[in-house]
Amino acid sequence: MPGPHGQVVPFAVLSASVVLAVSLLAHYYLYRRLARTLALDGRPRRAALLVAVGLGILLPLTVGAGWLRPFGITRALGLGGNVWAGLILYGILLTGVVDLLRLASRVVRGAVGRAGLLRARAISLGVDTASRRSALGSIGAAGVALATGGAAAVGIREGLGDPEVTDVEVPLRGLRPGRAGGLVVAHLSDLHAGTVVRAARVRRIADMVNGLRPDLVVLTGDIVDRYVDGAHEAVGELRRLDAPLGVWACTGNHEYWGDVRLAGEWLSAAGVTTLRNRHVTIDTPCGPLDIVGVDDHWATRIEEAGGARLDLAVAGRDASVPAILLCHQPRDLAKADAAGIGLQLSGHLHGGQMFPFGLLQRLAYDHVCGLHRLGDCRIYVNRGLGTVGPPLRVAAPSEVARIRLVPGGSATFEAGRLAASRS
Repeated sequence: MPGPHGQVVPFAVLSASVVLAVSLLAHYYLYRRLARTLALDGRPRRAALLVAVGLGILLPLTVGAGWLRPFGITRALGLGGNVWAGLILYGILLTGVVDLLRLASRVVRGAVGRAGLLRARAISLGVDTASRRSALGSIGAAGVALATGGAAAVGIREGLGDPEVTDVEVPLRGLRPGRAGGLVVAHLSDLHAGTVVRAARVRRIADMVNGLRPDLVVLTGDIVDRYVDGAHEAVGELRRLDAPLGVWACTGNHEYWGDVRLAGEWLSAAGVTTLRNRHVTIDTPCGPLDIVGVDDHWATRIEEAGGARLDLAVAGRDASVPAILLCHQPRDLAKADAAGIGLQLSGHLHGGQMFPFGLLQRLAYDHVCGLHRLGDCRIYVNRGLGTVGPPLRVAAPSEVARIRLVPGGSATFEAGRLAASRS
């Protein structure tokens, strides 16, 4: 049987090749647009091409170096490369928008020109068409540069800043009215402790969560991003979480991309119980509650009979006891409903992380963020705390969800959002 990394290594090689090709194409596209806008020719044009090709090669190399050896200078190079990747993404997007506007302008000018109006107007105003196009091109390039820089600045601030608090109330069938206000669950996801999220930030998040006075805390996967210097210390800060009914977790794909067993040991040492295709019943002020946890779907690729085995997780469960499911990816809600789960808590998608690229996630997932419902089962998809790739968040701020579980059945639900104060 192949080792745990037997399928990961070929995947990494293929991914690196694709990233290199995409990086070169992206830099070449921006080079072509810039060279045309600035009317570069001869030696300056060749120099610009060499710079574009060099940057296109350096981008995946720096990101890869930071990924393979995230220590000291290579870690810094990796972070810089990821920020540059974010700039390139927004540069491509905004340049593409300008190109579409230019194309639309050409269509309009062509229609007007065929009517003999454009030339007459240009002559009457003494306008040099070539000069006008050059000026508009320069204005467009400046606008793209400013908008790209602005998006990156906002994205870094949101990506590295403190999370917002989202208040959600969910009626849970079978929950007893034992206490006014129900049970408070602090839902965290996608911490990605490691290269970017270090111990100091985890400490701030833990203290913030404690201020919400939760009954229990759950973490829905991707808790550990990289197994690097400082990652162990960052995960260790989770021991600061204070919840009378415990701190619970499930695995995510990033745990499997590293060492899922080591992650489990770190979490256990921090007082976090990881539920891997099993459930536990806890006594609460509102009666018994089942917390069900399943492994991430990625486990099917590297572990025999692995993956999200809800059937194993609920085996022997008392169906009369209300249940919440911790499942990293927001999938299989119909299975959760059929298994008698009242609330599924997920993450994985970061709420899109960088608008508008997150819109593509909706092609693969029915629910990207927020509270949704199917039958008698509800799902809350958390926007997460950390980032993947560029340490940017644009129109997808990080969050901690404060979920209040109250007795109920098929009653309607409401979800509200409350912005937390930022330190």
